[in-house]
Amino acid sequence: VSWDTVKDIQARYLRWRFDKPKLSKLKRIAIDEIYLGSRSGYLTIVMDLDSGAVVEVAEGKHAQALTSFWKRLRCSRAKV
Repeated sequence: VSWDTVKDIQARYLRWRFDKPKLSKLKRIAIDEIYLGSRSGYLTIVMDLDSGAVVEVAEGKHAQALTSFWKRLRCSRAKV
């Protein structure tokens, strides 16, 4: 088996394993912003407090950064 094949299999597995998490079981969240430097700016991170999983990473630090997350959360009907 070539290394390219192994790498492709591993990439497919990682995409499957760590794809966007399902939000329907989300109950408690934490939101934090981290500064990556003047060139990269801020990232806003949303975490599931029960499992410790990161459920969203968005560029920016204002409310607009999480617009798509809130939309996904509403569609999932999670009881946060």
